[in-house]
Amino acid sequence: MFEEEPATDQDDTTLPLFPPTILEVVNLTRSTLLDPIPNDEIKECGSILRALKRCPKSLLQLAYEQMHVVPYKDVRTCWRRLYTDAALWIALGVLESVELGEDVSGEEKDEEGDWVTRVVKSLDMALILTGGPRREELIELIFSALEGVIEKEEGGKEVQEKEQDGSDYTLTQRPAKRQKLELPAPRHDGGQEDVLPTPAEDATYRREDNKEDPIPAMNSQKKNPKPVKLATKPWKLKPPSSKPTLPSAFPTILPPEQQPALRHPIPRIPSSVLTLQKFESKLSTPTTQTPTIITSAIDFWPALNSPTRSWSHPSYLLSRTLNGRRLVPIELGRTYTDSDWGQKILSFGDFIYSYMFSSLPTSPNHSTRNEENTQPKQTAYLAQHDLFTHLPSLRADISIPDYCYVSLPTPPWVPENISSLSTPVPPKLETPLLNAWFGPAGTISPLHTDPYHNILAQVVGYKYVRLYAPGQTRYMYPRGKDERGVDMGNTSSVDLDEVGSVFGEVGIWGVDGWSGEQGRVRAVEEKRRKLHERFPGFVEAEYVECVLGPGDCLYIPVGWWHYVRSLTPSFSVSFWFN
Repeated sequence: MFEEEPATDQDDTTLPLFPPTILEVVNLTRSTLLDPIPNDEIKECGSILRALKRCPKSLLQLAYEQMHVVPYKDVRTCWRRLYTDAALWIALGVLESVELGEDVSGEEKDEEGDWVTRVVKSLDMALILTGGPRREELIELIFSALEGVIEKEEGGKEVQEKEQDGSDYTLTQRPAKRQKLELPAPRHDGGQEDVLPTPAEDATYRREDNKEDPIPAMNSQKKNPKPVKLATKPWKLKPPSSKPTLPSAFPTILPPEQQPALRHPIPRIPSSVLTLQKFESKLSTPTTQTPTIITSAIDFWPALNSPTRSWSHPSYLLSRTLNGRRLVPIELGRTYTDSDWGQKILSFGDFIYSYMFSSLPTSPNHSTRNEENTQPKQTAYLAQHDLFTHLPSLRADISIPDYCYVSLPTPPWVPENISSLSTPVPPKLETPLLNAWFGPAGTISPLHTDPYHNILAQVVGYKYVRLYAPGQTRYMYPRGKDERGVDMGNTSSVDLDEVGSVFGEVGIWGVDGWSGEQGRVRAVEEKRRKLHERFPGFVEAEYVECVLGPGDCLYIPVGWWHYVRSLTPSFSVSFWFN
């Protein structure tokens, strides 16, 4: 009952069976960069373009600075184009040196790892910061070639046959066309919109105005090139010295002590019962647009049940990210409403090893502080990221539910709490918006609303979700504009964890803090009084709740306030539609 079928284990069309060689992508990249594009926005950068081929690092730094002068929505496309092409020239210089058999370790060996890692870093930063305008398919083709190198050098299936005479691997099948990458969608859950993430400090971003960047010329007709080998010691992911070896799978069972007590559970309906017609009827009027858990709707996804492509296996996720080299934007901190919240760009491997298996609090019986009772343990979350245009190799493991394509009333009904925001109501979507939510136990999305209907599909692990109807908005105490002028009206001022710690009747685990020493009891009484004064009516507000497990899909109607907390390491996919 789905609009599209994910590729099977025998028919994965997202990645070509035979990746292109390094020589082929070198020639293609050079010819593409030198071939002018009619009406290309990069021409607005003016005479500095004459130095692009010779000094790409300097122009990349210039473009980076220009993109941070104004809010992201106001960044001129020419600077995004300049950053992208500069990153490609930098990557091309490394690839050409590899093809010529030159030493590409250089002074940056210890800082950036092997040459594959350096190429990935350059191109991924372009995708994350700019979306890679006009170069999306070229960049994906380069990644495909790198995957072929990694599979040959670092283990994995044999994708190429080497000639006995030592000649290069030959390309016998042209790669399948990739889905075009689009600029990452802005946060709609109250996160910091229009702000570019700050890249990790890296030699790539240091100005080198007095240095030229010689790029060896390549003869496109060169025959029998040397086999591609890693010029430096092959870079393999290694867990930090203080961390154990990765488990073979993420936890599949929710321990009893981590199971919330559900007072107002959301109904669960099998997909065989909730037909498309019944779901469309459910969405036809505001009064029937209520949260529903749909079961057995995604059981056929390879991401869920394939023995070779299941997302519950960390090793598979690493293999689809060039052995963890691909970069992803990570949120650091308990929640985006906290003052110490921030963002960082990490390799997927670093994120897996450093954060996904850390022991994080998931219930009142697990302290958030260390033995010295000093600072809370920091959480990391790959949240609301368009991972599937960034990493198309994972997109083939899922499909968009048909539920996202049902007809809605015209014009669609928009709750008052959404239409009253200063930001305009989003226009009708041509296709659903997909976002990934991947993180360890303890990650939190605070109470907020979205301007879209949502099917939240749980693939790995367990999540607790609580929802309040639009009619309860007066008890949610929406935030206004923050100090930067960003409208946070879709995010509640109420910290559900703080309130639940002293009001057991709304706590996730029913703990209210009343037991203990007399001094603590008095402190709890004082905290309850202050929270009652600050948020009158919140404790009495009506809500529904659930625990999502692998294979569950939760329909979240537009405008409903919702709080989400990971109870175990978790991987979810949201499908927004209107």
